[in-house]
Amino acid sequence: MARMIPNRLEDDHGSFGERRVFEALKDKLEDDFIVFHSVRWNARNERDTIIWGECDFTVFHPTYGMIVLEVKSGGIECTNNRWTYVRTDNGKKYRMKCGPLEQCDREIRYKFKNLVHELLDRSSEDDRQYCLVEPAAWFPSIGKRDIVGELPMEYRDEIVLYENALDNPKKFIMGIYDYYDGRKHTRLNSNSCKKIVDAFAPYFSAVPSLKSRRQERNEEFVRLTRQQNYLLDYLEEQRVAAIQGAAGTGKTMLAVEKANRLAKSGKVLFLCFNRYLKEHLQGLKEDEPDRYTDIDFYNLPQLACAVMKVSSVEKDDMIYFLSNFENYDWSYNHIVIDEGQDFDGEAISKLYDIALLQDGAFYVFYDKKQFVQGLEFPDWLVNAECRLVLNINCRNTYQIADTAGRPVDIQPRVKERSVEGDMPSFYLCKDAKEALKTLSKSIDKYRAANYSYEQICVLTLKTENSSILKDIDKIGNHQIRKEMEGEGVLFTTVRKFKGLEADAIIIIDMDGNTFTNDESKRLFYVGCSRAKHQLDIVFVGSEDALKNAGKGLTDQIFPNAKIGIARCLNVKPVQI
Repeated sequence: MARMIPNRLEDDHGSFGERRVFEALKDKLEDDFIVFHSVRWNARNERDTIIWGECDFTVFHPTYGMIVLEVKSGGIECTNNRWTYVRTDNGKKYRMKCGPLEQCDREIRYKFKNLVHELLDRSSEDDRQYCLVEPAAWFPSIGKRDIVGELPMEYRDEIVLYENALDNPKKFIMGIYDYYDGRKHTRLNSNSCKKIVDAFAPYFSAVPSLKSRRQERNEEFVRLTRQQNYLLDYLEEQRVAAIQGAAGTGKTMLAVEKANRLAKSGKVLFLCFNRYLKEHLQGLKEDEPDRYTDIDFYNLPQLACAVMKVSSVEKDDMIYFLSNFENYDWSYNHIVIDEGQDFDGEAISKLYDIALLQDGAFYVFYDKKQFVQGLEFPDWLVNAECRLVLNINCRNTYQIADTAGRPVDIQPRVKERSVEGDMPSFYLCKDAKEALKTLSKSIDKYRAANYSYEQICVLTLKTENSSILKDIDKIGNHQIRKEMEGEGVLFTTVRKFKGLEADAIIIIDMDGNTFTNDESKRLFYVGCSRAKHQLDIVFVGSEDALKNAGKGLTDQIFPNAKIGIARCLNVKPVQI
């Protein structure tokens, strides 16, 4: 079997003839043949103009030399030295600039002979190296008997292959070498062979910057978000719907878009649970007031306070208000709820009734895996007549979504439709001092990659008062802020950051108790799934604490806890 470079053709390679030739050469030549497919080149011609070319196949053998093969599948016509290519599938004709041998000879004349000559080993005067480089043509779709008339005189039988050569390509390749036997060629030594292979198929590596990878992924996230938007077209006539989606599937964005569409037919009440999310949405309205004129963003306590004209409310007050909404100044036709899993079941049921009484629409967006507030999910929502599931992750890379979902048994739906990214990093620190040093370096890394402070967020799995960042307002050269507005890096709890996202998320305060129960696992899932492009997880504790964390994931003690957790979460462990 010949050594093919590359070793396979892409599935969408368009030329059926080239595919047949590729497979024939690969399977029916011995392993001392090297075959290069689709070698591209450029050079200056006699008029000092840059010309570009591509060789279909270049067959190389140390003993015999190099044959450059031009493959033309389909039909061929030549009239008055003007060549035409005829497609097999539809019979259409296409004018060619020149014949295949002329094209092949041009490639040899302008590029390959000089290139190969310069590469040959000149270390010994007694071992002068010469390599034969000559052209040939292959018509894999036709037999010689199919030709009507005569080919141009340079198309000698010895250097023109037809369909029958597919069955025994070595016989015909050796015939080409025999035809050119009078040309100079010496058996090439291993050094010359290596130089030729390296020139025709070089290896190089360049790792893209964090900035460029982030920009590329953002483009892909926009494309996936547009695909998810088609769901709203499907739901255009649906008055009531419950839409479930895992973290990152664009629930909030779709909820806002649905509210915009509903606002064309009446005023919309948009409710969410998280204060930070509400402030973020209110900021959108302040930035584009014309777009959100008929949409009001609230959480439920704020709504009750605003309508009842009081400074604060308890749960019973909110239920009373919703039960007697007609006694207050209620101006909304439609209701859209984001973070539905965090709302009290009785409150959601009453909001549903209000929307129906107003002859309006009622939409709830929720994630059944995000019950971090410990509330029961209402039965009517689970059994809603129109309940759809979002499958496309429009926020996280595949690797982040995979890590986030593992403790709660959520797997990214389809890898081929996901955005690829870097494996999350898992930092192992023995104490808070090490963890703070690691956190500082992590922020340094993202700032050096041109991440703004607004694109970086530090989230604790605990409370602010029990975090390693308690009472710290600066780490390294970076200010730490605890509110959405301000200078520096935002530090807050996972619970407060629900519904929001950042390009780079650094999870801190992971310890031996992080996976002890379902609620703590869901908290980990919510926190990690806030990350779009980069995710760092900082563990603080002893080896025993690390083993305890591993046991929480799998109910078993890992002999090597670091490796065990890394495999379970699909993260890259970094020992500090």
